[in-house]
Parts: sequence; C-alpha cells; structure tokens
Amino acid sequence: VATDQRLDLPANPGQYLGLRTGLDANGLLQIEVSNPTRVGVAEVRVAIAYKDSQGAVRTVERVLAEPLAAGATRRVNTGLGPFTSAQSYDVTLVSARVVTP
Repeated sequence: VATDQRLDLPANPGQYLGLRTGLDANGLLQIEVSNPTRVGVAEVRVAIAYKDSQGAVRTVERVLAEPLAAGATRRVNTGLGPFTSAQSYDVTLVSARVVTP
C-alpha cells in the first residue's frame, strides 16, 4: 500500500478491504472482511442497517475484535437476525486503522 493509500484507508476502507455477507443456517447475519493489502489493519468498523420487526430501520456498528493481517480474511457472526434474504439488511465498511509495524 502506497503512502497516499495508507492515509486514505482509514476514511475509505471500502476502497481497500473486501466485504461479503451471508446468512447462517438459522438466518443470522454473518460478515466476512478480507484484507488484500500489504499492511495490517485494526479497529475495522462496519455499519449494519436493517428493518426491525416493527418495520423501523435500525443501524448498529460492529468492530472486529482483533487486527486483520495483510492478506487475511475473517468471518464474524453478528448475532443479528433472523433474516430471510439479503434485501433485509445493508452492511457498509465505515473505518479502519492501519497497523504500524
């Protein structure tokens, strides 16, 4: 990661980190964050927007508990759901911090 990318990654993690979502067998939301860069990141924060049982949109944030090494991928069970489809939620990478060696 070039110096300018290092400076940009905290504010624009979606440009550098991968994000996938899915539902487990019980319909609970899982997220998978991948770090294809050559630097480790920490404090990766995601925002999850979903409709509750009353139809109101709720937003919660989750932070990866441990740093994500360069080239690594981590799957996280959010505990949210059950959902019936991918249209039931929206997940966005909000921020991350580059780990300095």
